[in-house]
Amino acid sequence: MVALVAGLVVSGAAVALVVALIKSNSETIRATRLTQELRTTAEVMSRDLRRARSVTDPIANVGAATPLGACNAITPASTDTPPNGSCVKYAYDCKKDSAGVVTGQFNAIGLVGGKVRMVSLGTGMPACPAATDGTQLSSDLVTVTGLTITALNADGYTIRVAGRFTNDASATPLTRWITQEVRVRSAAIN
Repeated sequence: MVALVAGLVVSGAAVALVVALIKSNSETIRATRLTQELRTTAEVMSRDLRRARSVTDPIANVGAATPLGACNAITPASTDTPPNGSCVKYAYDCKKDSAGVVTGQFNAIGLVGGKVRMVSLGTGMPACPAATDGTQLSSDLVTVTGLTITALNADGYTIRVAGRFTNDASATPLTRWITQEVRVRSAAIN
């Protein structure tokens, strides 16, 4: 009888250990998955921002009376809507046609309704995204709770993305953030 009770205690302890390990592994997988989703969003943003200020034909700017200055601006928009540097505006692949109109890839990336979105125009800088404007860069699985773009210097920026799973039913939702530094490859056109 004593041996039976001792065996049940040991079996119960083993089951409790297995359950604890499964729960721990589940939490680790959730954290890894959320981190990867946020890292992917930050990486897409940083790769595109890295291209800012590049021009199609840089030699055409040499000695030009009006260089392609429209491609110089990289604006972490803290005064724009939404506030707190949660939008960045920039341009690349600029060129001037025979009529003097500057065309290129003019982008604004911002946080709208828990999603990171990008708006692109061929001429002129777009406003920061609103509602369902542009292309969604973040996953539907994640609600982005914070996006901050900060200028470190003329060529360096920090992107910080925070978020959680959209359908997290747990009592304490898992929240993570990713910080990524970006160096713009092209210098400003003067």
